[in-house]
Amino acid sequence: MQNEIDLCYSCHTRSELGISHPVGENVIDPNTGQMMTCTSTCHRSHTAPYRYLLSLPGDGALCVSCHQDFKQ
Repeated sequence: MQNEIDLCYSCHTRSELGISHPVGENVIDPNTGQMMTCTSTCHRSHTAPYRYLLSLPGDGALCVSCHQDFKQ
């Protein structure tokens, strides 16, 4: 799992990572039940269909995949 966090640093600086969304051992991805990393739900390095390698559209659909309370 630490390798996935290290992968995050290839695009995000250490000071930036976790500002827009927390990641790491203390954060569980509700979609996977595992440690939250950049690639656990949000980004797909080779198969991403959306801008910024996002796995879902960045218009809110990605956020709502975990945060149902954001749904209107």
